[in-house]
Amino acid sequence: MTSKLSKSTPECPYFLEQLNNIQSINVFVDKILLPAPVNTRGVSLTPSEHGAEIKLPLIRSKYTNNNHLLSEVQIPLNAMELKGVSTIKCGFCKHQLTKKNNLFQKTLDLPSEHWLELADCWMCHQDDYQQVQKGEISARSGTLLVGNTYLLVSSEDIEANTIITEERDSEKLKSFKFKKWHSVICSRCLSTLGEGLLDNNEENLVSVRLKKYEVILNSAQEKIIPKPSFLSFIIADLLEISKSSASYHFIIEEKAQKTPLLQIWVFSWNTAVSSNARLNVSVEDDSVKELEQYPLTTVLKVLYNDISDPQNMDSQRLFDKWKNNKQVETLSYPSDHCLELLLSLRLSTLSLPPVKRKMNSFSVGYLPISSEL
Repeated sequence: MTSKLSKSTPECPYFLEQLNNIQSINVFVDKILLPAPVNTRGVSLTPSEHGAEIKLPLIRSKYTNNNHLLSEVQIPLNAMELKGVSTIKCGFCKHQLTKKNNLFQKTLDLPSEHWLELADCWMCHQDDYQQVQKGEISARSGTLLVGNTYLLVSSEDIEANTIITEERDSEKLKSFKFKKWHSVICSRCLSTLGEGLLDNNEENLVSVRLKKYEVILNSAQEKIIPKPSFLSFIIADLLEISKSSASYHFIIEEKAQKTPLLQIWVFSWNTAVSSNARLNVSVEDDSVKELEQYPLTTVLKVLYNDISDPQNMDSQRLFDKWKNNKQVETLSYPSDHCLELLLSLRLSTLSLPPVKRKMNSFSVGYLPISSEL
């Protein structure tokens, strides 16, 4: 665990005022509320122009067992959480998308997005797996299939004319025949909902993948099922691809115009952070001074590069090294979600001391996986 302090830290004025006169490291620890017990023996303080840095070993406790494997990170809104879903509505205008009095008889988790590639590795003796049906998993009427970030729903469970393809012109659709899945939107407010699979005539929807973060889910009692923030879903995407293909470099692009906005390099997923940097709270607000307000949070630590400004030549040079690399994965999201991601990363960077905000020309940031470890 590394504890870093900047000169603006409000909780330790004595330490900051007496920086040059500290005789005992215990004085430093006593003046700062740390989220976990530490051992102060044999450690040294490293002053710098921006404050001071000290590495303190954690005393053995629940905080030292923070090595989360990728497989242990739960996907947001899994099948267990979604049992009993009766209606699905547009997240923007609340237009009901599923048929009235519809209740899914089954709610099942889908396997990894890359299960076919993994199956080829497992099934080296094809004769032993003749009963396995390979191919894309199809939607089934009355069954809600739950992926990492989407819900696979049969068109038989969708109310007619509530979901339409974004390319509504039939001639335009024919020109997109090479696309198996088409972007779909709400027929009332035209908000993005996910993707739809059309029949062979490219006329009617067969099934839809509704993005979890674009819809509202109601239980049989008409209670809204709480939905995590969009960041939870992008973390699920990043970890899923990292786990299945060992690819840690990503380009985030705006979905409508296919404009690259962000480079992300997944650096670590078993890091825990705690910060008293108040980025969205007034400095005069004393309500956040208690230790419980700064819990240890498991985060996805990333390096990122903002490429939204084409005039920034330094950022564009970093992007040029990635854009033709086949090992780099591209993920597309609506523009408002891309901006939410970029803002969250920028705020996390600002919570770090200035000297720790850059690495290899990339900005250092993190996305929260869970808190209260």
